[in-house]
This record gives sequence, structure tokens and C-alpha cells, in this order.
Amino acid sequence: MCGRGQGRAVVQFGPIVFYADVPMYPIIPVPTDAPTDIEALGSKRKFWFKRPVDDASGEKESWLFKAAREHTGEDWSEKVAAELSALLGLPHATYELAQWTEGAGSESRTWTGT
Repeated sequence: MCGRGQGRAVVQFGPIVFYADVPMYPIIPVPTDAPTDIEALGSKRKFWFKRPVDDASGEKESWLFKAAREHTGEDWSEKVAAELSALLGLPHATYELAQWTEGAGSESRTWTGT
């Protein structure tokens, strides 16, 4: 479920149908020239890039873009895990759905776990 605002989820188990209003999340574009450092760990294509903290300060934070393999849910599953962790009050990394030139993925802000 991607986009802005609220959406309606429909889940059906045989004759039983559940409806729920669910938040929808934006897909954040990652600039084409964003990569500053390639991340070699793991099996997926990923890179570090800088994103402005806000428009006024000029400060930038490091984010990691991870490309998702098609039809695996690798991008949205990280977002779901982060949102569930927040609801449960557990420490977690910030994940956003993202799009780069080569396709869908997720981005995560640098996190030390403190």
C-alpha cells in the first residue's frame, strides 16, 4: 500500500471479509546522482547518500538506499517492521519506501540503536 493519506484494506478468508482503514505511506524519490558511497555488505544493491534534514538548516543526514528485488516485498516489509516496532515501543531504524532510477527499494536513516 503506497501513496498518501488513508486507504481501505480488504482481507477475505472464505466468506468472511474484513475492512480496515490503513495509513498509506509516500514513496520518496532518491535523486539520480544521490550515491556517495557504495555499501558492499549483503546481496542487494545498496548505497549511502545524503538527504537534507530540513530546508532551513542546510544540514544533511546519511541514508542507506536498498534496492528491492522484484516480487519479494523486501522494500515494504522493512517499512512494516519499523511501523510495528514503533507501535510496540521498540527501538528501531527509520525506514521509508523509496524509488531510485533502477526501481523500488527502501531507505533507512543512519541509526546507532541508542
